[in-house]
Amino acid sequence: MKPLAVAAVLLLAGAAFAKSGLEAGKPIPALKVFDSTGKHKGKNVDYAALRGEKPTLYVFIKELDRPQARFLRALDGYVAEHAKQGLYCVAVFMHKDDPEAIKQHLPRIQKSIKLQGTAMVANPKGREAPNDWGIDPEVFVTVVIANHGKAVQSFDYLSVNETDAPAVIKVLEKTLK
Repeated sequence: MKPLAVAAVLLLAGAAFAKSGLEAGKPIPALKVFDSTGKHKGKNVDYAALRGEKPTLYVFIKELDRPQARFLRALDGYVAEHAKQGLYCVAVFMHKDDPEAIKQHLPRIQKSIKLQGTAMVANPKGREAPNDWGIDPEVFVTVVIANHGKAVQSFDYLSVNETDAPAVIKVLEKTLK
């Protein structure tokens, strides 16, 4: 096998076995963040405590690009349709730049991509993952579905776009039943 082909196989194998997020059944740990656009806009909050037993979609994003924005918008559409069932999405931005600047930038992003059922929040530690969430720093997007205060399932993506949303939505549908 040629070296480039071997590298591609190893990269794909690494992507297949990457694991970021919480294992099913694990309690949802504290998530202390700054809410830039959600129900608690302008406040430092612990979203895990606020959401408690309610069904919640947590999306951890290293840096938002257009494909990731389309993924987030696709998830948000489902979340907004099921808000009466208590479903809510918390998009945690773990940007490498100054967390203070990100707090101010998130409302502009929100205005651009027009999310309806998602709080865009800034991780005060920047790229450093929130304690006990099991976020792999090499993964670009980690999704954790929670219900009754526990993880239902986690997804991790090295690359993501709107075509990845149906797999998450399928688990959300089962969670809401």
